[in-house]
Amino acid sequence: MPCASEHGTVTTSNESYYSRNHTAYLNNLHLKGRDLADVWDCINVFAPDPNTEGNFKADVYERFNADYREFSRLMDRAIPNPKALPYVGRLARLTEIRAYTRAHFLQEDARLNWTDIGAKVKKLIDERIDANVRELMKPVGVLDQDFDQKIAALPHDEARASVMEHTIRAYINEKLADNPVFYGKLSEQLERIIQDLRNQVIDAAEAAKLQAALKAQLDAEEDIAAQIGLSAEAFAIYEIIDGGTTSRIFDRDQTEYVVRMDEAQKEATEKVMSVLAEHIAVVDWQSNLETQRLMRRDIKRVLRDDAKYTEDELDDLANRIVDAFRSRGSR
Repeated sequence: MPCASEHGTVTTSNESYYSRNHTAYLNNLHLKGRDLADVWDCINVFAPDPNTEGNFKADVYERFNADYREFSRLMDRAIPNPKALPYVGRLARLTEIRAYTRAHFLQEDARLNWTDIGAKVKKLIDERIDANVRELMKPVGVLDQDFDQKIAALPHDEARASVMEHTIRAYINEKLADNPVFYGKLSEQLERIIQDLRNQVIDAAEAAKLQAALKAQLDAEEDIAAQIGLSAEAFAIYEIIDGGTTSRIFDRDQTEYVVRMDEAQKEATEKVMSVLAEHIAVVDWQSNLETQRLMRRDIKRVLRDDAKYTEDELDDLANRIVDAFRSRGSR
């Protein structure tokens, strides 16, 4: 039975895949008012606002993703019907948008996932994915030698701020157990920047600038430790013993993580490091529960000499120190 498409043309029932089921996409229901040629403009539909729980609008993305899958399935069923071909380009663009969204809001690998795309349209879509978009969808890591170039190549300040947010957060999460105070403070600073951006206290250009300064501190752990005469491993212990009271992360007017050396804290750190050195000679000490128990016992003995911790505080310090030392030693 004939039916009218949104273009006003008449189709037969076997052609109604685009008139009946694709109306959402053909009318840009999810991306209304957005420029489909501008990937970043489109994925900003899923960007968080002050009322969003989490890092992106998950409910909006899930509806988009469900419709995307249906669109793809129906397109695969319709080809090689020539009336479907004009919509392959649309599906290719939506595939780019979906991949880019997964990379920057879901923190997933942005390389194209063909799970929801049938074999008949796979080749057609692959040929239409813009080379520049492929470059943008490549994973970016904080330790990439060309990190700055990759960030500079992004098309908008919003894109730069988003990519930096997710790459910095992923790196902090990976390293947090190695030095929980240092990386914890960097994490808090990142969240302040993101909240200021969401609340429009700063714009995307300022957020990207602040995150670039934050990224520089991620690379500076060893240098910061050296400034107070410690190794990176000892610095992690120093920060735990100190509780972060002598260190602070930069604010708007300062661009460095600053640590004020406390001689007593440094001396306690060196004693703890000596204790740990006595135990790490044990084979597989990272998994040896008895060795770890002895480590905690001896750490508490050393720190108890300061007579400023309760027994509960000593237990907590010893556990945190061993956990951090084991995390770093297991890498």
